[in-house]
Amino acid sequence: MNMRRRGFSLIEILSVMVLLAVFGFVTAILLKETLDIERVQAAGFNKFLESTALADQFRADVHRAEATLSEWQDYVANERTLILQTKEGRIVYLWDENRLVRRAFENGGLTEQFPPLSGRETRAEFVRDGREPKMVRLRLHRLRAGEVVEGQTIEIDAALGGDFR
Repeated sequence: MNMRRRGFSLIEILSVMVLLAVFGFVTAILLKETLDIERVQAAGFNKFLESTALADQFRADVHRAEATLSEWQDYVANERTLILQTKEGRIVYLWDENRLVRRAFENGGLTEQFPPLSGRETRAEFVRDGREPKMVRLRLHRLRAGEVVEGQTIEIDAALGGDFR
C-alpha cells in the first residue's frame, strides 16, 4: 500500500504562521515609522507656509508704510508693538497673549487679523536698527519650555516704502 502524505504537519503550519506574524509585525512597525515621518514633515511644511504668509503680509504692510510711529492712541512702539503710518491710516502689529495681532485703522474702519503663527512655540519681536532707519525687522523665535531655541530664529526684513537707500 502506498502511504502518501495528504496534508501538512502541525509543526509546518505553526512555522508558517510564526513567519507570517513576524513579517506582519515588521511591516506594521515600518508603516508606523513612515507615517510618523510624514506627519513631522507635513507639520514642518505647514509652519513654513505660515511663516511665508506672515512674511508676505508684513513686507506688504511695511512697503506701504511711510513711517513708523513711536506711539499712537493707546499703543507704544517697543519690541512687542510696531506702529506703521500709511497714507490710508495706521497699521499696528502687536504681540499679545502669545499671538500676533494685526490691526489696520484705515479709511475710517478697523480690521483685525491674527496672522498664522504657533503661539505656544513661538514669540515675535520687532526690531528697529538705529543705523538703518528705513529697515524694520520681525523676529520669530522658536521656544522650547519657554526658552528661545538657538539657531531657530526667523528674521523677516522689510524696508519702509519698499525702498532701501
